[in-house]
Amino acid sequence: MTINSNVTVDDKIIAIMGPTGAGKSNLIDTLANHTVQWAGSQLKSVTQEVRTLRLPNPVDGRNTLVLVDTPGFDDTTRSDMEILTMIADWLQKTYKGGVKLAGIIYVHRITDNRMGGTPHRNLRMFGELCGENAAGRVALVTTMWDKLKEMKVGEARENELRANYWKMMIERDATTHRFRNSREDAFNIVMHLLRKQSDAEAVLLQQELVDFHRRLNETQAGRTLYSDLQNLLSRQKETLSALADQARTKDNPKLVAELESEKERITKEFEKTFTQVQELKISFGRRIWLFFAKKLPTVRPDDQIIAFMGPTGAGKSNLIDLLAKNKVQWAGERLQSVTQEVRSVRLPHPVTKSKTLVLVDTPGFDDTARSDMEILETIATWLKKTYKQGVKLAGIVYVHRITDNRMAGTPHRNLRMFGELCGEKAAQRVVLVTTMWDKLKNPEVGGKRERELHASYWKVMLEKNATSSRFSNTEKDAWKIVTTILEKHEKLRAEAVLLQEELVDFRRRLNETQAGQTLYTDLQKLLAKQKETLTHLAEQAKRANNAKLAADFEEQRRITEAALEKTFQQVDALKVPFSRRVRLFFAKKLPTNPLKIEEEKEIRG
Repeated sequence: MTINSNVTVDDKIIAIMGPTGAGKSNLIDTLANHTVQWAGSQLKSVTQEVRTLRLPNPVDGRNTLVLVDTPGFDDTTRSDMEILTMIADWLQKTYKGGVKLAGIIYVHRITDNRMGGTPHRNLRMFGELCGENAAGRVALVTTMWDKLKEMKVGEARENELRANYWKMMIERDATTHRFRNSREDAFNIVMHLLRKQSDAEAVLLQQELVDFHRRLNETQAGRTLYSDLQNLLSRQKETLSALADQARTKDNPKLVAELESEKERITKEFEKTFTQVQELKISFGRRIWLFFAKKLPTVRPDDQIIAFMGPTGAGKSNLIDLLAKNKVQWAGERLQSVTQEVRSVRLPHPVTKSKTLVLVDTPGFDDTARSDMEILETIATWLKKTYKQGVKLAGIVYVHRITDNRMAGTPHRNLRMFGELCGEKAAQRVVLVTTMWDKLKNPEVGGKRERELHASYWKVMLEKNATSSRFSNTEKDAWKIVTTILEKHEKLRAEAVLLQEELVDFRRRLNETQAGQTLYTDLQKLLAKQKETLTHLAEQAKRANNAKLAADFEEQRRITEAALEKTFQQVDALKVPFSRRVRLFFAKKLPTNPLKIEEEKEIRG
């Protein structure tokens, strides 16, 4: 037995991770027959650094089994940033040396009555640094069964872990085990990992740091820690403010002194948290580098991908939240747009365990924070990248609020843009979904609007075998929509959307695509309207006798002028030069047509 020995490519390395005090060191002590005595009963964290222990391999008896003890987050003496740096350094060093992990044991106390605070943060960090590809080599281990008074309580907690917090890892072939403080349990866990025949996989953090040359604060684990620390910083600010208010209102000097003492302690914690947040910030220059850098693989050819499109606020994020059982919590009740970029969430396939369902949330046009041109560029970049990787969409869900009493402005522009980027061939993979039925006071009104959509605006898509569905904010409705797409996907040949073919197969620039040209036309119309508004406001300001009213008109004129300038910049960016127009005239024609949507008008009902 050797402690802190170097590792080689022939070694079978098993890393042990989990919260401070969950029993990592005790598990290693048990495997070593209590000859290293790392586990302690004091409140202070036992593991202060990454430590390795070499033992005889139980499979062949050679001295090649290496157990790696890692410190947990929320350590008693070190910051979370220091812990992540320590683990990352060790993982990076071993991976650069050509050494991959044979397995990872993640430990969780079965005595914990809730998954909150430290245990939850540790599990989130573990998921981010491990990644999906390495999940099949993970053993999820519950510890401290011998400390339970009632076995039924432990079994109920174990079932909850499997059904919720560990579900995604189990579906990626992670296994679960119990450690009841016995050497037999410990060896069974290790033997299970050693007997797995598949090739060793690098964990995601190793790939990010070595293969993708990312800095620690730019990794998935680093960004998760940054987000957690920002939340902690906000809570600490609130606590400091509350303590200061309490100290001012109390007459008792002893109580005031206690409050001041607590305030001083929280201030020190706040300063430490602030320092970590500053260390994890990504500079503007690096953000630009990351934007253009090689991306981490987010989708695979065997993934079944469903894109969700539609206007801002129509319910795309809410629909995905329901499918993911509210674990992503993207939907918001704020007035500003929830989806600022293309985001994806991976879920287990409802039928085929070997495949994965990927739901893609896209921003809507007329976003509260970005221009229509930026939105189109964002969607186009994602579609182009996935198509180049050989990945085609299983289907598209297009959402429309049934509460809208007219098809005009934003909803109509979104639908037109969708028809142009989708094209006729891919229409059969589209499900047109009306949302917010639960918000209607009179369902008959919704029925009339739905029939009008079918007969007019959606007619061309329905004639090309698109289907329609209602979403009444229930999980059943959500899965019915997904099932419709998956059933079609089994029967139909996958088709690229028109925008993908234009950008990749026909090498058109974005402003030369059907979607780009439609946006150009829409923005020219908007520009004309804004010019008219400016002229009208200038005349009203001149005629106004009231100084306050004149000032209001002038302020509105400045706002419209700024909006006009932004529109003009988008129109200018979408212009196709004469030489390119000539080239397009003689270029090979597109294999499919865009879906042309009827002009806007009021929906009856």
